[in-house]
Amino acid sequence: MYKSIIVVFFLSVIVACSDILYDELLSSPSSYPHDSPPKNSLSVATWNIHGGHTWFGTSNVNNIKREFSNSLSKEDIVFLQEVPQSELLDELAEKYGYHKSGTRNAILSKYPILASEVIVINPGTGRTATWADIEYTDKIAIRIYSIHLSYKIKRWLYIPVTRGAELKRLIDHAYSFEGPVILAGDFNTTDLIGSKLDKRPVFQKAYQAGFKNAFLERQCNTHLILGRIDWVFYKGMSAWFSGCGIYAGSDHRHMNGTFFNIN
Repeated sequence: MYKSIIVVFFLSVIVACSDILYDELLSSPSSYPHDSPPKNSLSVATWNIHGGHTWFGTSNVNNIKREFSNSLSKEDIVFLQEVPQSELLDELAEKYGYHKSGTRNAILSKYPILASEVIVINPGTGRTATWADIEYTDKIAIRIYSIHLSYKIKRWLYIPVTRGAELKRLIDHAYSFEGPVILAGDFNTTDLIGSKLDKRPVFQKAYQAGFKNAFLERQCNTHLILGRIDWVFYKGMSAWFSGCGIYAGSDHRHMNGTFFNIN
């Protein structure tokens, strides 16, 4: 058993830290359907970039930039978590024509940002999330959230109720907003047993508030060890397609190619 653990550990470290494995030796991006997305569509991606460094602490910034050059810059909205510094966000926004908001949990949007703020989602720990209203058309605004729910508190990892409460604060924040809403990011809620997913507090809160899961049917692990912990919830629109990127130095791979038909 110990040998298996050691093998898994070193394999994970290699994938997370090596530029050599950048080109999809252990992961491959999803293929888009052959048919075209709906006319009124919005493409989004979400990615926890692990503070801009690998598990060894070396810089991962070049890989992040390369992923934007390869695919992510084509997305209308990119949600980022664990952003290391504002300079990286500024560079990506300027190079690819994004409006930007947030710091640690950030939003890049090809559409103008009408309003934005960083809000506290856990008063006890000070954990925050970033929201923004984007101008999809002159008649439609969309409320979007870049989220990173708690992983552990005081070294204790099993905190599903805490994560549920954090998401509930975001849902309450969006309650009075009348347009479409997207909640995206690292929820630290794993999908080890898909049939039990609806029993997890995070999903209970989202479903009770009328949100749908964009990746419910897509089997795609987003974390090297923990499985699928990154999610996109939405309401006021309909999902068309969801897909997965590759591991590019971070311990997460991005979820991308999610298109919505705006109602």
